[in-house]
Amino acid sequence: MDNLPSWADTPERQTEYLLRHAAIRHTQGGTLYTLSKAVGRNRNYFTNIVMRGRRVPAEDAAAIERLAGIPREAFAPAVFEGMTRAE
Repeated sequence: MDNLPSWADTPERQTEYLLRHAAIRHTQGGTLYTLSKAVGRNRNYFTNIVMRGRRVPAEDAAAIERLAGIPREAFAPAVFEGMTRAE
């Protein structure tokens, strides 16, 4: 995703933006809570990732891609870059 807002100027803020964007794409008015539940995690899962500046694990990046259409590479580039999809 090349069109990130100017405030998403660090990897941690980019992750936050992408997660919030994914939540809204998944469900109108979606939140990190609803996105966490949709991928089968506890309700504070993505909130904790954002607050602690952590990365989204590869399996969750793939789930977000299925749910919201945001490429998994945006969340875990080191894992998925250059890989092809077996869909």
